[in-house]
Amino acid sequence: MSREAAARVRHDLGKYVVFEVAWLPEHPSPEALRAALEQDLRRTRRDASGSLTAPELWRSLHAGLGAAALEPEAREVDRLVAELEPLLSCLDAPRPDPAALHALASLAEQIRRTCYAWWERTRGS
Repeated sequence: MSREAAARVRHDLGKYVVFEVAWLPEHPSPEALRAALEQDLRRTRRDASGSLTAPELWRSLHAGLGAAALEPEAREVDRLVAELEPLLSCLDAPRPDPAALHALASLAEQIRRTCYAWWERTRGS
């Protein structure tokens, strides 16, 4: 179960939590970073029925993890998402603080790395 769970989390959350940000230049404008983060973190999963934020998507995935929810990487994603969620409100500011945007981008990247590390660790199982 852990391998399948890790693969699903890597694809559904790890890939899309930084999907738009990955296309930005090394030093994007605050406006470009905000737009990318808006897509990546507030519309992480999009389909005909609507969209889910990164925290909502993680809770949905987490609910189906079973015993894999106890894996160290799952617990780390729990921690990172809990840190990220209250910071999402900075995207609502008329002129978001660049430091807050970079903090969100950093947390999203940490989530991505954790998801991919979990998948890598379980690939051989």
